[in-house]
Amino acid sequence: MIYKVIETMFNGMDKASQKELASKIWHNFGEGSITLAPRKKARAKGKKPYWIRRVVEFNAHEKGFAQLGGAWCKAEDVVAGYDLFVVGVAAWAYDGGPRYAVVTPSSLTNSVLGFDISRVKVVKSFEKFKDLADYAKDILS
Repeated sequence: MIYKVIETMFNGMDKASQKELASKIWHNFGEGSITLAPRKKARAKGKKPYWIRRVVEFNAHEKGFAQLGGAWCKAEDVVAGYDLFVVGVAAWAYDGGPRYAVVTPSSLTNSVLGFDISRVKVVKSFEKFKDLADYAKDILS
Protein backbone atom coordinates (compact mmCIF):
# COMPACT_ATOMS: atom_id res chain seq x y z
CA MET A 1 0.00 0.00 0.00
CA ILE A 2 2.79 2.45 0.84
CA TYR A 3 4.34 1.66 -2.54
CA LYS A 4 1.17 2.87 -4.32
CA VAL A 5 1.24 6.15 -2.37
CA ILE A 6 4.92 6.72 -3.18
CA GLU A 7 4.36 5.80 -6.83
CA THR A 8 1.44 8.25 -7.10
CA MET A 9 3.51 11.06 -5.58
CA PHE A 10 6.52 10.21 -7.74
CA ASN A 11 4.48 10.15 -10.99
CA GLY A 12 3.00 13.55 -10.15
CA MET A 13 6.47 15.17 -10.10
CA ASP A 14 8.20 16.74 -13.07
CA LYS A 15 11.12 14.89 -14.68
CA ALA A 16 13.85 16.93 -12.94
CA SER A 17 12.31 16.39 -9.48
CA GLN A 18 11.95 12.67 -10.16
CA LYS A 19 15.60 12.35 -11.13
CA GLU A 20 16.75 14.35 -8.09
CA LEU A 21 14.68 12.24 -5.68
CA ALA A 22 15.77 8.99 -7.30
CA SER A 23 19.41 10.06 -7.07
CA LYS A 24 19.06 10.87 -3.36
CA ILE A 25 17.38 7.53 -2.66
CA TRP A 26 20.02 5.66 -4.65
CA HIS A 27 22.84 7.54 -2.94
CA ASN A 28 21.51 6.50 0.48
CA PHE A 29 20.49 2.92 -0.31
CA GLY A 30 22.33 1.68 -3.38
CA GLU A 31 25.23 2.01 -5.74
CA GLY A 32 25.61 2.92 -9.39
CA SER A 33 23.76 5.43 -11.52
CA ILE A 34 20.07 5.95 -12.19
CA THR A 35 18.39 6.51 -15.52
CA LEU A 36 14.66 7.05 -15.81
CA ALA A 37 12.76 5.30 -18.58
CA PRO A 38 11.18 7.72 -21.05
CA ARG A 39 7.43 8.12 -20.75
CA LYS A 40 5.18 7.53 -23.71
CA LYS A 41 2.66 10.24 -24.51
CA ALA A 42 -0.85 9.15 -23.60
CA ARG A 43 -3.46 9.13 -26.35
CA ALA A 44 -7.20 9.13 -25.99
CA LYS A 45 -8.60 5.64 -26.39
CA GLY A 46 -10.30 5.23 -29.75
CA LYS A 47 -9.03 8.57 -31.05
CA LYS A 48 -8.98 8.72 -34.83
CA PRO A 49 -5.63 9.38 -36.47
CA TYR A 50 -7.20 12.01 -38.72
CA TRP A 51 -9.53 14.97 -38.47
CA ILE A 52 -11.75 16.87 -40.94
CA ARG A 53 -12.36 20.60 -40.83
CA ARG A 54 -14.75 22.75 -42.84
CA VAL A 55 -12.79 25.92 -43.59
CA VAL A 56 -14.88 29.01 -44.38
CA GLU A 57 -12.31 31.77 -44.01
CA PHE A 58 -8.60 32.44 -43.96
CA ASN A 59 -7.41 34.85 -41.26
CA ALA A 60 -3.86 36.07 -41.95
CA HIS A 61 -3.76 37.85 -38.56
CA GLU A 62 -3.78 34.52 -36.70
CA LYS A 63 -0.89 32.10 -36.40
CA GLY A 64 -0.70 28.44 -37.37
CA PHE A 65 -3.86 26.36 -37.49
CA ALA A 66 -5.98 29.25 -36.16
CA GLN A 67 -5.65 30.82 -39.64
CA LEU A 68 -8.17 28.30 -40.94
CA GLY A 69 -11.47 29.57 -39.58
CA GLY A 70 -14.23 27.01 -39.56
CA ALA A 71 -15.64 24.02 -37.71
CA TRP A 72 -14.76 20.37 -37.12
CA CYS A 73 -16.93 17.90 -39.02
CA LYS A 74 -17.34 14.26 -40.00
CA ALA A 75 -16.92 12.73 -43.45
CA GLU A 76 -20.70 12.64 -43.97
CA ASP A 77 -20.80 16.43 -43.43
CA VAL A 78 -18.59 17.07 -46.49
CA VAL A 79 -20.96 18.50 -49.10
CA ALA A 80 -20.48 20.15 -52.46
CA GLY A 81 -20.40 23.92 -52.36
CA TYR A 82 -18.10 26.81 -51.80
CA ASP A 83 -16.53 25.61 -48.58
CA LEU A 84 -13.06 24.12 -48.35
CA PHE A 85 -12.77 20.80 -46.50
CA VAL A 86 -9.39 19.77 -45.10
CA VAL A 87 -8.33 16.37 -43.77
CA GLY A 88 -5.32 16.31 -41.49
CA VAL A 89 -3.43 13.24 -40.29
CA ALA A 90 -1.78 13.37 -36.87
CA ALA A 91 2.01 13.22 -36.72
CA TRP A 92 1.90 10.13 -34.49
CA ALA A 93 -0.16 8.25 -37.07
CA TYR A 94 1.85 9.07 -40.19
CA ASP A 95 5.49 8.19 -40.53
CA GLY A 96 7.41 11.39 -41.21
CA GLY A 97 5.07 13.92 -39.59
CA PRO A 98 1.60 15.36 -40.15
CA ARG A 99 0.01 15.52 -43.61
CA TYR A 100 -2.94 17.48 -45.00
CA ALA A 101 -5.37 17.10 -47.92
CA VAL A 102 -8.17 19.15 -49.44
CA VAL A 103 -11.18 16.89 -50.12
CA THR A 104 -14.52 17.00 -51.92
CA PRO A 105 -17.64 14.80 -51.59
CA SER A 106 -17.67 11.34 -53.16
CA SER A 107 -20.10 8.43 -53.15
CA LEU A 108 -17.24 5.97 -52.54
CA THR A 109 -14.75 5.15 -49.83
CA ASN A 110 -11.34 6.46 -50.87
CA SER A 111 -7.84 6.37 -49.48
CA VAL A 112 -7.01 9.77 -48.01
CA LEU A 113 -3.38 10.05 -46.91
CA GLY A 114 -3.30 6.30 -46.28
CA PHE A 115 -6.63 6.04 -44.41
CA ASP A 116 -9.90 4.80 -45.92
CA ILE A 117 -12.46 7.54 -45.40
CA SER A 118 -15.95 7.18 -46.83
CA ARG A 119 -17.71 9.87 -48.88
CA VAL A 120 -14.62 11.99 -49.66
CA LYS A 121 -11.95 12.10 -52.35
CA VAL A 122 -8.65 13.99 -52.45
CA VAL A 123 -8.35 17.12 -54.58
CA LYS A 124 -4.85 18.12 -53.47
CA SER A 125 -2.48 16.98 -50.71
CA PHE A 126 0.26 18.79 -48.81
CA GLU A 127 3.23 17.73 -46.69
CA LYS A 128 3.59 21.07 -44.90
CA PHE A 129 0.95 23.20 -43.18
CA LYS A 130 2.42 26.34 -44.77
CA ASP A 131 1.63 24.98 -48.25
CA LEU A 132 -1.94 24.19 -47.17
CA ALA A 133 -2.30 27.67 -45.66
CA ASP A 134 -1.08 29.30 -48.90
CA TYR A 135 -3.56 27.22 -50.91
CA ALA A 136 -6.43 28.09 -48.56
CA LYS A 137 -5.49 31.77 -48.72
CA ASP A 138 -5.67 31.70 -52.54
CA ILE A 139 -8.98 29.82 -52.63
CA LEU A 140 -10.77 31.77 -49.86
CA SER A 141 -9.48 35.27 -50.60
